Amino acid sequence: MPVAPVGSTAPARPVVRSSDSAGPLNYGDLRSALGDPQLDAELLERALTHRSYAYENGGLPTNERLEFLGDSVLGIVAARVDLLPPAEKELLRDAAVMGTVVWSDGLRAVSGRDGDEDVGGLLRSLGRKEFLRRERQSAVAGATQHAFVHGLVRDAVYAQLPRPDRVERHVRVARWIETLPEDRREDRSELLAHHYVQAIELSRSAGLDAAELQAL
Repeated sequence: MPVAPVGSTAPARPVVRSSDSAGPLNYGDLRSALGDPQLDAELLERALTHRSYAYENGGLPTNERLEFLGDSVLGIVAARVDLLPPAEKELLRDAAVMGTVVWSDGLRAVSGRDGDEDVGGLLRSLGRKEFLRRERQSAVAGATQHAFVHGLVRDAVYAQLPRPDRVERHVRVARWIETLPEDRREDRSELLAHHYVQAIELSRSAGLDAAELQAL
């Protein structure tokens, strides 16, 4: 099964626009992710604009008087996740650990679910609820590729996971990556290292024994 570059696992774009933020935020996707497509885009933009970004871009209005709204946005996403059926919530958590882009084969392996239809049905439901969107092309042959509708959604889901849970899921993702063909060795190695490093660092910060992970 040939594998093309399998995408980025870098942290999602910061919630608040700061001086090092690049490019415009997609407020349409963000409003959909929050479950309110009619949310005032101007107010949302102001709530997510840090004064450093405003200063370097001509004195834009900042979030200094609306800082509470940034936290509220995360809270709204987290509340929507909490309302998901358990199977969908767990798959979304696996996806958040895998990265901003995920694959059906990987989610099947990480979640331990058997059968294409089970995972496929959960992914379709998460798509209808505007947490994930299916992409037209997949970097992993034979698997469907999906992306979080907004980096904020992935951040909120990942933040809900306790550190020991993140460690376990990062290791499961790494073990799935190890099963991929080696004709894209460079891409595979980078992803593999990312997930094992995350697992080791999280283990240390949680006071867990990382010796076994470091030996891998």
